[in-house]
Amino acid sequence: MKQAIASAMRVGAEGIKVKGIGPFGGGRYGPYEQYKEGRIPLHTLRADIDYAISEAQTVYGKIGIKVWIFKGEVTASVNNLSLIRNDQ
Repeated sequence: MKQAIASAMRVGAEGIKVKGIGPFGGGRYGPYEQYKEGRIPLHTLRADIDYAISEAQTVYGKIGIKVWIFKGEVTASVNNLSLIRNDQ
């Protein structure tokens, strides 16, 4: 997971959070593992965040992974706002 975070940050992500639950390393189900780097403003509406969830079946059981990638904030230009207002 740490390699995936490092490669995403190298490519240009401003922040990334990876949360996983399952029998990692052949152990029992325990508390989730979470890794974060950079910032991930989940309560900001302007934030451009990609979210993905996936499951994998292993010999030891099912593993679930959730990933949030923050790519920056979306800002609307003045021209786009005036077009939206004219259509309404």
